[in-house]
Amino acid sequence: MVGYRRLAVRVIELAFRDLECASPALRLSARAFLAGHPALFLWCDLAEIRAARVIARAGQQDQPASGGAANVSEPLGQTAAGALTKLAIARSSVS
Repeated sequence: MVGYRRLAVRVIELAFRDLECASPALRLSARAFLAGHPALFLWCDLAEIRAARVIARAGQQDQPASGGAANVSEPLGQTAAGALTKLAIARSSVS
């Protein structure tokens, strides 16, 4: 994978990890970024990942559980970020 693509994937992965962060400010920033901030589209273009899929995945992962608290049964940073990395690697091997 080309260096700039790897960097772009890592930026998006970090945003997913920040959704789980203890800091409310980091969570809020990550939520705003992953909801469709203009910078997300730039990073997705560089990573060659569809921004709509990232936004949809973030929306699914950031939904509160039935009790009103965030759903922590599946570690967001590991699953969503890992899926992004696999997608980027798969796309690079096809092109």
